[in-house]
Amino acid sequence: MRLGSKVRDQPRLSTQELDALENMCDLQSLSDTTYCYCDHLTRDDATISNCWVYGDTRPNSTLWDTFHHQKRLHRLTVNLRGDGSLDFVPSRILSYTPQLWMFEIKNANITRVVSEAFTESESVAELRLTSNGIVRLEKHAFNSLTNLTRLNLGKNKITALGRHVFKNLPKLKLLFMDRNEIAKIRSGAFVGLDVLQVLELYDNRLDHLSHGTFRGLKRLERLDLHRNLIESIEDRTFSTLPSLRELDLEGNRIKYISEKGFSGLKNLMRLNLHDNKLLSILPGTFVETPELFFLDLRQNVLDTLEEKTFSPIMDNLKNITMYLFVRASWPFSSRHPCSF
Repeated sequence: MRLGSKVRDQPRLSTQELDALENMCDLQSLSDTTYCYCDHLTRDDATISNCWVYGDTRPNSTLWDTFHHQKRLHRLTVNLRGDGSLDFVPSRILSYTPQLWMFEIKNANITRVVSEAFTESESVAELRLTSNGIVRLEKHAFNSLTNLTRLNLGKNKITALGRHVFKNLPKLKLLFMDRNEIAKIRSGAFVGLDVLQVLELYDNRLDHLSHGTFRGLKRLERLDLHRNLIESIEDRTFSTLPSLRELDLEGNRIKYISEKGFSGLKNLMRLNLHDNKLLSILPGTFVETPELFFLDLRQNVLDTLEEKTFSPIMDNLKNITMYLFVRASWPFSSRHPCSF
């Protein structure tokens, strides 16, 4: 089912017709499909609402127009119960809630977010779309959410990220796409997210990263890629991330890291390579990571590590705040003040 586009094509009710509708916080005739719990029942007094859908709903239902009576809503959650059906984004709600800043839909049976699905609102700062069965995000899916700072798409079934999905999101700082089925990210998929600081991509199916995968994320500080299927880190994979401070690669299948694999990460402080398949680490691997203070190499298949491999961060190893985790049987385990 396409989300949002058909809803906006429906004819609008007149002011008189809207005023005659029930208050969404006190539904009577529509209570067989939906019920909303609000912090205040009277018209235009509610600021928080938690709605449950347990019947078959339609995009053109007058149910969504009942939100006309609660223009001061700040937080809205729409939940799908097991015996209900919600395979679209009820975007008509957004045209009646100009002060809404947190909008959440969860446990619905949505499969696709189409272009311009959320153009009815510029007030939303946080959008949560977890556990909805979303498979595909189309170009400009979140267009015009110009005040959005946090977007959560976790626990869906997204398989790929194309270009222009995240266009016109000038304030987005936090993006969560963990626990999906993402196997491919097109080069330039994140271009335009100029202020993004956190990107969560753990528990996906990524097996390859290219130089252009993270292009455009010049202010990104944390990148979580743990529990993917990555087998190697090639030249300059992360070189477009000059602000990155934390990189989590735990639980992948990494066997090889190019000497220039971490090129450009001059501000990197934490690197987690725990539980991979590393056989060796080349001497120049940490040349361009002078600020590295946390390095976890446990649960790999490393036989030996040369001291010159760590020479670029040797001064950090002498710092009381430095943590280097390796096998306790290695000579490094006696080096103070590291932890092993």
